[in-house]
Parts: sequence; C-alpha cells; structure tokens
Amino acid sequence: MDQSTLSQIGANGQTDSPTSPTVTNTGNESDERGTPPGLIERLLTANNGLFAIDLASGAETIEIGDVKLTKDVNALECSWDPADHPEKQSGPEKSVTPRSGWLNPPFSRKLVKQFAKKVDKELQKDSLDHLIFLCSAQALSNIWFHEHIVPHVEYLCVPDSRLEFTNTPTNSSSDFPAVLLSLGDTPHQFIELFRREGECFEMLKQNNVIEDIYEFIQDSVHKNEANPGLISTEYERDEPILNNVGRGDRLELQIGDSMVGYPDSKLLNNTITVVIKTWSDEGSNWKITTDIDVETSPINEQGFVIISVEKNEPSSFLVSYQLGDDLYWEPLPVTNIRSIKSQIEW
Repeated sequence: MDQSTLSQIGANGQTDSPTSPTVTNTGNESDERGTPPGLIERLLTANNGLFAIDLASGAETIEIGDVKLTKDVNALECSWDPADHPEKQSGPEKSVTPRSGWLNPPFSRKLVKQFAKKVDKELQKDSLDHLIFLCSAQALSNIWFHEHIVPHVEYLCVPDSRLEFTNTPTNSSSDFPAVLLSLGDTPHQFIELFRREGECFEMLKQNNVIEDIYEFIQDSVHKNEANPGLISTEYERDEPILNNVGRGDRLELQIGDSMVGYPDSKLLNNTITVVIKTWSDEGSNWKITTDIDVETSPINEQGFVIISVEKNEPSSFLVSYQLGDDLYWEPLPVTNIRSIKSQIEW
C-alpha cells in the first residue's frame, strides 16, 4: 500500500509543510446523516451542476445527484457508473456534470467499511472520474481507510466547524467532526471550495508521514521525571499521548509552582482548561495550539497555550503560553495534563 502525507494548501494556493488531521470518534452509531443544505449548494456550484450520481441517497433535503441510489437499490451491489442507470437519469433540463459522484454514506462502522471497499472497487473499474466523499474524521485512523480510500485521495478538507446535519434530533452541530475527501481527478474548483470551507490538504504519495504520526502516538509513554518542565498525563501507562483528542476538545492543565528557568506567572499553582485549535508538524516536534477557556480560568484574561511534543521523546512535551496583549511566549511549568472527554479507542 502506498503511504501518503497530508500537505496543507494555504489561502494563497501554496503548499505548506506536512501536517496531520485531527482524529476523533463519532460516538454515535445511527446510520444516516443528511448533508447540510448550505454545503450542498456550495458543492453544486463547484461541480457546475448536479453530481451524475448520489451513491447513498435518501437523507438529504436538497437534490445533490441526478441518479440516486437509495436503500431500495443497494449501492453496495450495483454499478456506480451513471451510464448503467439510464432509467434514473433526468432529461436535458437539468445541469449534470458527467461521471461525477457524491457519497455521504451511512456512518455505522460496518456499513462505512463496506462502502469504502466499494469505493475502491468502483474507482479501479473507472466507473467515475471524480468522487467527493464525506466521512467522519475518525476514519483517518482506520486500516480500511488506508487500504481502500487513501490510494484514491487527492485532497482532504477539514471544515472550520462541525457540520449541521439535517436529520439529527435537533439539527444542531454534529457530535463528531467530519472531513471532505476528493477522490480521482479533482477539478480545480473543488480545491478552491475546500480552501474556503476550512483547511485544505493535498495527498503527496510515497511519503511515510501518516505512518510516522501513528507510530509516534502508539509509542508514547507518559513519564519523564528527569525534567520537571516536561509533563506526563493521567492516562494509564503506555496509553498514547493526547489519545483521542482533536480540534475543539478540552484539556485540563495542572500548573506547578515557580521553577528555575521559568518566569513568574499569574497562572502558577492553578488548573486551567484549554481548547485545542490546531495541530501542526514543526519538523522535530508536533505542535498543538490551544485557547485558554476564560470561563474556567483563574484569571479573566484571554490567552493561548502551545504544547510542543518532541518527536524523539514522544512521551513528553513542553508548554508555553501568551496572555492578553503580551506578544511574547513564555514557558509554563505544567506538571500534569488530562483530557476532558470520553475515552475511546483508536
């Protein structure tokens, strides 16, 4: 299997250094999530019309594909080539982009895995030129994703906020993050759309960064008594560092007393909560940028905290912070850290 890395595409269209997406769990086994109408409209604009085929149709409130494969058809058993479904095609009155596909599959583990295998099979058969695939961000850490999806991915989009699916109980923001994937020959307008929707990443083949990230996480051991400025977590021994946390999740940092080499701080001898904003690859270390949660902070001041994890010391990390109008980053003697969320499995 080809290894791939994610390379960020900035607003200026330039490729930044490799990074990794955040991974988390859906926490929900219900099958269907209707694509948000606003997202559908933007997708159709980028596609210059309807997708030629909607491969898991039924939950959307707005038409997104010309040929619609519903539960009655069983998309896992039939062809995904739109030309094989002439009875389902509309007339010339509708604008349809040929050989383009849309897939927002059921989100239960069993079905999404089956759809991933079908994606691989149909794209190898050249049933479609281009496919946009919506899935949970947790998919990126699964074997089936790397075996069946990664070989076909050209671009990945991490939306700026969680999607508001249409058939959830409250139609509110999802309880899990989702990503958009472009498989096959990506039209340029979808790259532009992905950049507007959130963070856009390009898959660069023959690189081991994704594999390295997971090995790094799995090899983490939370212990480093030699340096009090380095911290360990309250997870069980040998559990991965920051296991199962992603953008938007909260961490509780316990801050110790003043130590040699650390400046005085209003945050000393306190516990603060921070919210994860981004991950990035800084060469020799992984950098996690967070916002201080003012509502739970002991001081009424906005600020930022960066957790820097050395790649050659995967069980330990350094912390620095910035408060208010202060433009300088200062080291922070964090003595422990824990995630404030339900524990899940990779």
